[in-house]
Amino acid sequence: MGWVARTQAIYGLHVHVAVPDGEAAIGAVNELARRVPLLVALSANSPFWRGTDTRLASTRSKIFEMFPRSGLPPAFGGWEDFVRHVETLVASGSIPDASWCWWDARPHLKFGTVELRAPDVQTDASHTAALVALVQCLVAGADGRAPEDPLFVTENKWRAVRHGMDATFYDFAEGKSVQARALARGLVEELRPVAQELSCEAELEGVLEIVERGTGAGLQRAAFEKSGSLEGLVDQLAEATVAE
Repeated sequence: MGWVARTQAIYGLHVHVAVPDGEAAIGAVNELARRVPLLVALSANSPFWRGTDTRLASTRSKIFEMFPRSGLPPAFGGWEDFVRHVETLVASGSIPDASWCWWDARPHLKFGTVELRAPDVQTDASHTAALVALVQCLVAGADGRAPEDPLFVTENKWRAVRHGMDATFYDFAEGKSVQARALARGLVEELRPVAQELSCEAELEGVLEIVERGTGAGLQRAAFEKSGSLEGLVDQLAEATVAE
């Protein structure tokens, strides 16, 4: 990967959820893909890069998108569609196997899971637990809806990368705007029955704490303002991580 690989001093949160078969995997990937903008907004925790505030909430997202086969996954109609896509890439010499498709959400053939790769790693372990519960509930509740157009989802992902939970998303199907915080609250309410079945109600409620308290990106900026230096910010991040 040359220079692109050397830029990747970044840290992402990868969440794996087991699925029973290939069709369930594609249904789950499609569900997670349409939720990527909100998941990026909730997890945004990388506002600084090489000593500078980038004015992004998730700088890591844009850095990783320098890799090939990154970002939103293609809109797969089913498992056979996914298999044909991968086989074509292998036949062309582009990749040796499916593990080289580094999309935000993908089937993981070795583990028998669906893997979400979009979130930033979290400083607060409770935020990690909340995001994992949300992803688990989304996979369990996937209803087999047709995939959304990745080009439209990418527009909302950029808003999340830039503004985090201050983003306003656009529902292209309904033709209306929705605040990220309102979307998160509504999704938690929608998924509460699923969380009860999975015994992760308390963890899912942690999503609302992120909405109210703020994401890691906002907390980092507040810590920087308080300490007055990046060194002070790093010290606070280290203390917070050790405390967990």
